[in-house]
Order: sequence, then structure tokens, then C-alpha cells
Amino acid sequence: MLDVTNDEVSTRLGFTIEELVDEDWRSIQSGGEESWTQAIGRGCYVGGFEGLIVPSARNPSSGNDGGKNIVIFPENLSNGSKIEILAADQLP
Repeated sequence: MLDVTNDEVSTRLGFTIEELVDEDWRSIQSGGEESWTQAIGRGCYVGGFEGLIVPSARNPSSGNDGGKNIVIFPENLSNGSKIEILAADQLP
């Protein structure tokens, strides 16, 4: 898992947590471009990460005090994974 909420990780990616939360990815993508948040997700998926820990846009308190979301890439889960998705058949 890549923890994008970690200040060191977000700095290495070249963004602050606030910049990632504030990005209007829908507008960017509707303009025919890929947003940075979507590019990070795609890169992690292609790179084989099992998932991401990302800042919550609904609870965007500054720094590590804000809410967090977990994004899982089910296709990347290995047999040795410690991640278990419960009630996967009930997810959209």
C-alpha cells in the first residue's frame, strides 16, 4: 500500500496533501486530461500496489489529522496479502 497521507510520501510525489484534496479531478478529466490524483492511482495499480491510503476530500483537516480513505486494487491482491475484503459481493 502507498500511504499518500504520509508527508514524506506526498513530498516525494511533488504535492502537498492539501493540493491533492483540492484538485478538481472531474473538471480536469472532462477537459480530456488526466488529473494528478488519477495518475497516481493508475501508476500504483500498474506498479502492482495492492492499494492506496489517501486523504479524504470530505474530511480534509490539515496534515495527518484529516480523514483517510483506503483504495483497494482487488486484481493486485496476492495470496500472501494481509488485506481481506469482507462482503465483496455487496460492493458496486
